[in-house]
Amino acid sequence: MSGQVLFHLEYALSKMDYTRFNGILYQDALMKMKRSQIITGIVALLIAGGVIATFMITVEFQYIFLALAFFLVIYGVYSIAFYPLSLPRQLKKRAKQEYMTAVSTNTYHLEVSAEGIYERVTGLGTSAAYYPWNCFRKIYIFDSHVVLLEQSGAQGIVIPSHSLDKNSDTALKAFLVAVGKENEIQLIYEK
Repeated sequence: MSGQVLFHLEYALSKMDYTRFNGILYQDALMKMKRSQIITGIVALLIAGGVIATFMITVEFQYIFLALAFFLVIYGVYSIAFYPLSLPRQLKKRAKQEYMTAVSTNTYHLEVSAEGIYERVTGLGTSAAYYPWNCFRKIYIFDSHVVLLEQSGAQGIVIPSHSLDKNSDTALKAFLVAVGKENEIQLIYEK
């Protein structure tokens, strides 16, 4: 990493920080998945309606068509009503399991400079990565933490406010706003 380090942070993520981070990380994917499931459910119900209408018009009584229509109705209702409601719970459960198995034992070391962020993770698994500012697409600024999402949307960095004193937290957030504007990164402010 080149450049002077402006902020040096060392912290462990709490379960709440990691759960919020995962909620942001999967937010876009969750909306796409919900939309596709609802469309699939509607198509299944339309096909079921066609099968039932065909079944009622035909003279021959065939149980296979009735069974197919019944299956399509069940699948359609599940896709429209149940699956979109259960998916967020499934993702929260998965995040909780990930936290317990890997994240809770890690310590995160960040060096923030004008060029980017150098991250080193120690604990269960040791890793290191450098992220130039142009690899981020969104910066979420909360009262309790900051989340930087990579362009792919599949990874990011969470920085809890408790990892800094009040003045440094305010300075880091102001710095990230300036970096976000300079690098055309979408800034999202939430309470």
